[in-house]
Amino acid sequence: MARIFFLTTLFLALVACVQKQQNIKLYTIRGVIVKVDPAGKSAAIDAEKIDGWMEAMTMDYPVHDAKVLEGLKPGDHITATAHVPEDLNYWIDNVHKQ
Repeated sequence: MARIFFLTTLFLALVACVQKQQNIKLYTIRGVIVKVDPAGKSAAIDAEKIDGWMEAMTMDYPVHDAKVLEGLKPGDHITATAHVPEDLNYWIDNVHKQ
């Protein structure tokens, strides 16, 4: 009985995670690095307009892993992927110099 309860709970937790991931919108960012803050896990990017999300502006973009920022410096032209969940607690990854 305990095993069935555990497996059911695990299944429901996995379903909840998958549902959350389905509510994340992805946007391509094109811009110029203004500042890199590996300790703060973020980069300030002067980004072009991001269709469907925001106008052109400079702002900080957080990352989940500081390794995403390795090798970046102010002045670098980049593209990146912004992950924007419904709660707007966004982050970026897949950062590539152009």
